[in-house]
Amino acid sequence: PVVPTPPTVTVTSFRTTLFAPDVVRLQAKIVVHNNMNGPLDYDHVDYGLSLFDTSLVSKSFADMKTTRANGNETVTFPFEIPMKEVLAQKIAILAEGGMQFTFHSIVYPSQSSTLGPVETQRTVTAPLPNVPLVDFRGTRGLPLSREFRILLAVKNTNDFPMAVNAVESYLVINGQRYSLLHSVSNEGG
Repeated sequence: PVVPTPPTVTVTSFRTTLFAPDVVRLQAKIVVHNNMNGPLDYDHVDYGLSLFDTSLVSKSFADMKTTRANGNETVTFPFEIPMKEVLAQKIAILAEGGMQFTFHSIVYPSQSSTLGPVETQRTVTAPLPNVPLVDFRGTRGLPLSREFRILLAVKNTNDFPMAVNAVESYLVINGQRYSLLHSVSNEGG
């Protein structure tokens, strides 16, 4: 006979995947292990994300599959938080020197299993992003010609991807300011 045994839920990954001027993306993964000697169905998973003690996201996910005896199911939860919601916590962020995100989930086995919900959570602290380094790489062509180029490198010094929307640059020659019109973006750093 199948012995009703609660599943084990483990947060295997919770990290920042992108830091941009307008949005922060995070991703959490849980593994639900069926400890029973028979298959287990689930009703849903309630999950959410908090910044310090302020809830940012609270949702449900109902598409879990039946897990075979002693089997696993991995569920990935992506989050996209507008930067204005993060900046609403600026006093706590500055006091802590980073952003303390907490992922939490409650897995509800099917009612027919007679098992209760299983809770789990994980907290990560995302450091305040460093300002990118800008490095002069040289020039090409003659000043004030159509072929004149100034080469700059923008380097991300963070441990996570960071988006740079634009680099505003100009050149001053003999007191006259000239906007630089051409820029090349190399994403992925």
